[in-house]
Amino acid sequence: MLALSHIYSLRPRAFPGGPLTWVREAIHYLDLGGVQATNLRDFGGSQGFWGGVTKLYASDCGLRRLDGIAQLSRVIWLYLDNNQLCEAELLRLLSGIPAGQLKALDISGNVGCTDEVLAALEAATAGACTTLPVPATEPHVTDAGSSNAAVDVSQYVAGLQELRALLVKAKEEQERLEKQLAEAAAAQKALETENGKLKYQVLHLKRAVVEGDEKLAAVRKDGKQ
Repeated sequence: MLALSHIYSLRPRAFPGGPLTWVREAIHYLDLGGVQATNLRDFGGSQGFWGGVTKLYASDCGLRRLDGIAQLSRVIWLYLDNNQLCEAELLRLLSGIPAGQLKALDISGNVGCTDEVLAALEAATAGACTTLPVPATEPHVTDAGSSNAAVDVSQYVAGLQELRALLVKAKEEQERLEKQLAEAAAAQKALETENGKLKYQVLHLKRAVVEGDEKLAAVRKDGKQ
């Protein structure tokens, strides 16, 4: 199981592409409980990644939209309780997930969890839709050929935190370089201004020298006469 609830204080937007983009292992049992995101797509992750998930906990995540729900092509247990999903978003489950695929669906605690929505979803899921808590005896899904499907999330947390620190340093370095470039541009502009003034002064000095030579030549000519 991959449980991102252990990094509750982090936000998906803090990681380019979403935190699940950095997960490379196949996951069947995914717990996003408590990790805040407006849209399901904000968590990131490839279509292949989501296609391997058979059990998804996305409770208390603040979800308002279910973009990308159709990528859950193998999900059997789906828990979307205590979010902010409206009726229209909950009804997207009818077209996003094949009828009869779900064994359990919890949408309780959502603003759109009305009797009409429950009736429509229960009809499409053969009664799997429920507003009850998750049964304690519910089976866990394990990886094929493996005796332990659990994944140590600490390695991902450490990697993501390190990446975040690197991104912060990179941003600080970029700001420092931009400041230096701005200062250099300002200094160059000041030099160009001073250079223009000097050129103007030199031009006037040349004219003054020419005029002085002409006057001196005229005085000498008058003296000889």
